[in-house]
Amino acid sequence: MGYALAKANQNAVSLGKLMITYSPERQLKLGYSIVRSGGAVIRKTSQVKRGQIVDTRVEDGSFESEVKAIHKN
Repeated sequence: MGYALAKANQNAVSLGKLMITYSPERQLKLGYSIVRSGGAVIRKTSQVKRGQIVDTRVEDGSFESEVKAIHKN
C-alpha cells in the first residue's frame, strides 16, 4: 500500500511539472503570443485573410491587429 501511494504521489508531481512546462501562461512569459480569430487559435496563414482583425494575447494583456499582408514560407 505504501509503495502504491508513493508511486501515485510521484506521478502527480510529474504531471504537475508537465502542466507547468506546457502551460500557455509560461509560453507567454517566454515571449510567445497567442493569436486568435473568432475564438479559434491561428496556426496557419490559410486561417486569415487580408483585412481580417485578429486578437493577440501576450504576457501582460492583449491587443487587436489587422492583417495587412500574408507571407508564406
